[in-house]
Amino acid sequence: MKNFTVTDTHTDHRLDKFLTEMTGQTRSHIQRQIKFGQVLVNGKKARVHEFLKLNDKVEVSAESKVQSQKSKVKGAEQNSKNKSLISRFKKVLGKIPRADVTLPKHLTPTVIFKCDEYLVIEKPAGLLVHETKISKEPTLVDWLTKKFPEIAKLADTESLRRGDHTHRPGIVHRLDREVAGVMIVARTQSAFDHLKQQFKDHKVTKEYVALVYGDISQDEGSINFEISRKTDKGIMAAHPFNSGKGRPAMTKFEVTQRFTNAALVKIKLETGRTNQIRVHFNALNHPLVGDKVYKQNKFSNSSIKSDNILLFARELKFVDPNGEEKTFSAEMPKYFTAVLNKLQK
Repeated sequence: MKNFTVTDTHTDHRLDKFLTEMTGQTRSHIQRQIKFGQVLVNGKKARVHEFLKLNDKVEVSAESKVQSQKSKVKGAEQNSKNKSLISRFKKVLGKIPRADVTLPKHLTPTVIFKCDEYLVIEKPAGLLVHETKISKEPTLVDWLTKKFPEIAKLADTESLRRGDHTHRPGIVHRLDREVAGVMIVARTQSAFDHLKQQFKDHKVTKEYVALVYGDISQDEGSINFEISRKTDKGIMAAHPFNSGKGRPAMTKFEVTQRFTNAALVKIKLETGRTNQIRVHFNALNHPLVGDKVYKQNKFSNSSIKSDNILLFARELKFVDPNGEEKTFSAEMPKYFTAVLNKLQK
């Protein structure tokens, strides 16, 4: 058992960072101990993202050999199942990228960061992430598997278990075709599983910027309409909270600038439903400028127009496979700034 008392030096520090410094263990190891209930703060089981206060008492018990062995056995069993699953669908996963696909310059992604385990890219507006049942156009996956061929061997084992054999190697999250912004792409299976789990647990912070129609009465707020699939063509519908007609969805926003009949908003997603931002703001009667699907007739004659949806995935925060917190961002697209410049004149 190790005991620590929080001093002024570490007040407001995050628990896992504090213990990494105090014990010399890796963040991933510390986080695993916290999840197994082997870390107490003031006598109570701690949380991974807990922040410390002055004079907090932190206790770390020795890791149980039995628990450690169980964890290793469970992990080995899961890895074996995943490998078996991937092997069963190797024809799907080993698909050779389409040789005839060449992306035009305006649809070619920009690599923001690259390491052995993952990439961070800026996806341009107009580029589809992966093939769908109704579209066979050139995709981000085509570009990725040509430029980084090792990605073609990766698989989303959860999707395979559901019988979904869509070829999307390395893709741990998506952006709509019409939306530009920051994306992370896995390069190894272990990185894929690590990052996918963070998205599943809602631990990745995604910040967007959008220009919406109308005068939003609040300076900040939350939208919690449920979302369901309206048609088989990917169009979604919003329903009142607790209606039971769709899946729960939460969008937080803050108005950063107001214009005549429009507002620039900063958005953070608590969930990741299909078309969530577009559906939510349309349901709030403030559709996104440039959205040709989720729109309202009362804004059709507005002088504020754009050929592109004015929605941009500006920033992404996550914990990488080494346990380090990472933040990546991109500059707003020129078509977006051009509209803002006109509004500011």
